[in-house]
Amino acid sequence: MLNDVKLARVGPNRHDSRITVKVLKIWDTIHVDTGEGLSFLFLDDEGTKMHALVERKDQHRRFRRLLHEEEWKTISGFQVRTFTPWIRLTKQRKEIFLTSETQVDDADAFDGFIPLDLIPFGDVTLWSSCWNCLS
Repeated sequence: MLNDVKLARVGPNRHDSRITVKVLKIWDTIHVDTGEGLSFLFLDDEGTKMHALVERKDQHRRFRRLLHEEEWKTISGFQVRTFTPWIRLTKQRKEIFLTSETQVDDADAFDGFIPLDLIPFGDVTLWSSCWNCLS
């Protein structure tokens, strides 16, 4: 049985989660370790944003066909990994990995108010300090 969870509460030890998200953005990426990738920015109805990606090149076409910007989808069978990079897309320290087991279905569009998912000021000042070190 799948449990409906919000992005803020998905975790690496839960394999029975189902999320309902809006696909905000899709882009191609290049990873040092794995080569070409496909990335997504997901948003849930609480305003939480999370990075999602497809590492395996043989799955890129499938997810390009299933996921489109501005559409709401219900997704299950994904993996979640935690990470601690200096630079990240959202305040979440987790990423969703879409795999061959991932199931994607259409979801009803959410037309209510979605609050902003702001990055904490401490993270912004940390980033600006790091940026100054690089320049």
